[in-house]
Amino acid sequence: MRSDANAWSAENGLPQFAAGQYAEDVTPSAWNSEAACGGAAGWASEESLDVEAVHAMAPGSHVLYYGANSCQDSDLLAALSDLITHHLAQVISDSWGGPLHSTSGDEAAATIAEYDHLFQLAAVEGITVNFSSGDCGDNSPTTTCGGSSGLQSSYAQTTFPASDGWVTAVGGTSAAIDSGGRLAWNTSWGTRAWLLNGAGTGWSAAGWIFGGGGGTAADFAQPWYQEHVVPSSLSGTLLTGAKATSARRVVPDISLDADPFTGLLVGATQQLPDGKTGYAEAAIGGTSLASPLLSGLEADSIGVRDGLPLGFVNPTLYLDGLVGGSDTIRNVTDTPSNARQPIAEVFPPFQGQQAAVAGLGSDGDLKATAGYDDATGLGTPGPWFVDSLAAE
Repeated sequence: MRSDANAWSAENGLPQFAAGQYAEDVTPSAWNSEAACGGAAGWASEESLDVEAVHAMAPGSHVLYYGANSCQDSDLLAALSDLITHHLAQVISDSWGGPLHSTSGDEAAATIAEYDHLFQLAAVEGITVNFSSGDCGDNSPTTTCGGSSGLQSSYAQTTFPASDGWVTAVGGTSAAIDSGGRLAWNTSWGTRAWLLNGAGTGWSAAGWIFGGGGGTAADFAQPWYQEHVVPSSLSGTLLTGAKATSARRVVPDISLDADPFTGLLVGATQQLPDGKTGYAEAAIGGTSLASPLLSGLEADSIGVRDGLPLGFVNPTLYLDGLVGGSDTIRNVTDTPSNARQPIAEVFPPFQGQQAAVAGLGSDGDLKATAGYDDATGLGTPGPWFVDSLAAE
């Protein structure tokens, strides 16, 4: 991990990790449930993504990669408990989660309560906790990613733990840059695709593929910091279309680049196309990217504060006026007015894959509009975000 991150940093004009700046806490002898969790190699790209995305945004910050012993709740809770109770970090980035209600059963109420207790403890300890909001929009079982071949979601719902009101839910955008490397525009992350047929004579619709997680959380009441910002049309209506008996939590809180088609080049030792093992870079996205990007910005804010932690940032984001329309947090819509071209990208054939067209800014039933919305939340950090957060 360290050598890959240093190779990636050198390749992309960033400083390499200094002595003592990067550390790992992993216990391979205690790993379990590896087959059920996809195997160690299955998570390698996610691990590199987390480390390199944080380092890209905050190259002077210390980074601790902390690996749970499995993807089971017991091990994830143990990892979070150790991080929080021993205050091993000021900002924790988590790029995992799933629906609470699946065709294989519901998450136990006691388990949800245990997570919630740890997140509240983190707030008391002054630790910032970020969670990716998911990569399947509203997790509808009618979609490929939410249905039987994906998350096995029972019905349209939000992703947990991002939906817990004591964490910051980080959603996704598609970000465009201009020829000078400056941000040109953002739109909500949601992708519809069309594939060129084998004869090269026509295109077939592949439908909606994936997008940033969001929506109204049936399992969590509306937190106080959302009361005067989130429209009642969102907090009072569940993703199934049913009316809520009381105002509910809505996610995400904030969004950053997550679209794999506009994602981050990540470097890792991996199997190369010729079958050999070596270092290579590939674009990776998902809200797994958005969460560490935000965490890096928050680390920058802590640096501006000479090491003073930010703690639980949601009240600051919502209650202190850090809402879209400013250079602190910029509003994101499905169709940005400053887009200079159709919001789509063409990808030529590659390594046996068909040519494709990806249409951007279509996150299923989630819509990015003016003000707070359930596709991108408050919006995306602007150029004053770090300093504004540091000033609170």
